[in-house]
Amino acid sequence: MTTRAQMLSNFLKAIAKEELKDSSLVQCGKDLENIFFISENENYRISYSDVYQLICLIDSGQLQEYSNDVLISNIQRIKSNYTPKKADVSKSIEKLADHINLDVSRLNYTKKIIHYGDDSAISKTNSLETKVREIKSKHQRMENEYKNMQNQYITILGIFASVILAFVGGMTFSTSVFNNIADASIYKLVAMAIIVGWIFFLLIWTLLFYIMTLTKNESHKRFFMLLFLIVNLIFIFGSAILILLKFADK
Repeated sequence: MTTRAQMLSNFLKAIAKEELKDSSLVQCGKDLENIFFISENENYRISYSDVYQLICLIDSGQLQEYSNDVLISNIQRIKSNYTPKKADVSKSIEKLADHINLDVSRLNYTKKIIHYGDDSAISKTNSLETKVREIKSKHQRMENEYKNMQNQYITILGIFASVILAFVGGMTFSTSVFNNIADASIYKLVAMAIIVGWIFFLLIWTLLFYIMTLTKNESHKRFFMLLFLIVNLIFIFGSAILILLKFADK
């Protein structure tokens, strides 16, 4: 035996499928009278949980041929055009229409909140991921810079140590040369001084120029290149004069 709840569910499905024709509105009113009317003093009490369950099923797409918008439109038209026949169930129809409107509105609002919450959560997650990537990138860059600074410090200390050793070695060699000044001619002495000075200058210049390359100081690099050219020209000019004086004595 079909219960009134099943009858109401079937009725709602029927009016949720497509827009009703005006000619069918009267029959729908009669159908609702058969569902709601029990006696003169009693009407069927609607199971609102069953109505809400049906609305949710339609909204979820499980009942693809039905629509909540069509359901709302039809129930409103039935309520507006209802004329009692064998019994007056207008209050029950009005409650049913109001409840359907309320449930559909509440469901749509809940969906909007959930959708907004999902979008907000996704946005915050993406923002956090971006910040994490930035922090990791900065950390990696700082770590690389720290390693490069360590290497540069070690290199610079090694170069300065080499400069000191070169200076001490050059001074020692020069001292030994000047100690034997009495045994050598003036030309040999000057030639030896030019060679020692030139080698000593090249060694120190190379080490200091390498430091400028590490520090990426372009202005100092240009100065060192100019200094290199000037000093080399002086050594070449001095060597040329020495050779000319040597041949002139002969």
